[in-house]
Amino acid sequence: MADQTEIAKLHYEISQMRAQLFQTEAQLERLRAAKQALVSEQATLHDHKKWGSEPELDHDAWRGQAESTHDDIRRHMQLAYTNVQDETEQLMRAIEMETRRLQTMVSSCQVVINIKQQSLQTLKATK
Repeated sequence: MADQTEIAKLHYEISQMRAQLFQTEAQLERLRAAKQALVSEQATLHDHKKWGSEPELDHDAWRGQAESTHDDIRRHMQLAYTNVQDETEQLMRAIEMETRRLQTMVSSCQVVINIKQQSLQTLKATK
C-alpha cells in the first residue's frame, strides 16, 4: 500500500515538473522571439541612421538661423539614436541573462524528471 502511495506521489510530481518544464520552455521561446524582434529593429534603425546626417547642407543653401536649427535637430537625433542603441543593448543583455537562467531551469527540471522516473520504475519493479 505504501508503494502505491509513493507511486501516485511520483506520478503527480513528474506531472508537475513536466508542466513547469513546458511553461519554462514557452518563456524561452518568447524571449527568443523578443530578442529576434530587437535585432531586427536594431538593424532597421541602423539602416535609417544615415538619414540623420544625409544629405549634408550646402553652405550656399543654408546660412544663419536655419543652419543652426538644422544642426541642432541633427545633434538631437544623434543623441536619441545613441540612447536607443544603449537601451537596446541593455535589453539584449537582460534577455540573454534570463535565457541562460531559464535554460538552467530546463536542465534541472529534466534531471529531476529523469530521477523521479527512475525511482518510479524501481518501485514498480519491486512491486
